[in-house]
Amino acid sequence: MTLRSVFKDVTRVGPASESTLDLVFVDSRLSEYDVSIKEGISGHKVVLVAIKKLLSTKHGKRPTVTCKTFSSADDVSILDYLELSLYSFQEASDVNVLWNQFKDIINHCLHHFVPERVKPIRKYNPWINRDIINLKCKIKRMRKNKASNRSDLRDLSRTLKHKLSAARKNITQKPLTQFMINCPQ
Repeated sequence: MTLRSVFKDVTRVGPASESTLDLVFVDSRLSEYDVSIKEGISGHKVVLVAIKKLLSTKHGKRPTVTCKTFSSADDVSILDYLELSLYSFQEASDVNVLWNQFKDIINHCLHHFVPERVKPIRKYNPWINRDIINLKCKIKRMRKNKASNRSDLRDLSRTLKHKLSAARKNITQKPLTQFMINCPQ
């Protein structure tokens, strides 16, 4: 997510100085928004931002990625093509030529004989780290085991909740402060 500042006007007017106290940042993918500055209380101006269209992947199409399905590859055709390409591969003597021919052969096999499938991208939570995943698995195992101690399960769940909130807070607040330090305008 890339943020940008939407205005550079003065929002605090004093008798001796003018300064920008209020900053508004929007996602750079947003193209339709209106920014207006209204008179406020005691020299402060109020910044109003109206976003016309919100970004959402829930109502639109989810982003997708294509990946090769090697389990559905045409093995016989790949072996036939490799066998046919073996003669031209043996002719070359330079290592660079051999390497380029090998790459061309493999790319041809991948392109023609290995099908692709479209796979939707899952929701990305960058704050989920290995420690949190291990803790989730441990809690799941304890829930399956009926003889486990409920107080231990409650303590682990509380620990997971605190770790999740701390990690989310670290991820979501760190980029904004870094952006404000690097690009204060």
